[in-house]
Amino acid sequence: MPVPSQAYSHLLQYYDKRTGLRTGFNSCLSRLSTAKAQITIAERKEKEYLEYQRTNNLFFDEATDGQLQQFRQKLRVKKENHTALEAKIRSAVMEARPVKPI
Repeated sequence: MPVPSQAYSHLLQYYDKRTGLRTGFNSCLSRLSTAKAQITIAERKEKEYLEYQRTNNLFFDEATDGQLQQFRQKLRVKKENHTALEAKIRSAVMEARPVKPI
């Protein structure tokens, strides 16, 4: 049996059949799902914080709470990154799909 002169290796990657995009680590789809999960968790934490402050802090004001304002700014940035990733994935899918003649 002949032996190959150079070593070779196989690379297997998973992909989404519907979009044709890779689903490995640091791919667009994994980053999108991670960003959505982070946004969902952050919104839940904000809701819990607001409920707690409204019931237990007599002098709580949403407009002047610095911690809440900083948190909302970070959440806004996360949402902007999520929409940018969605747009990037939509453009990648449109490029990957073959154009069908009418």
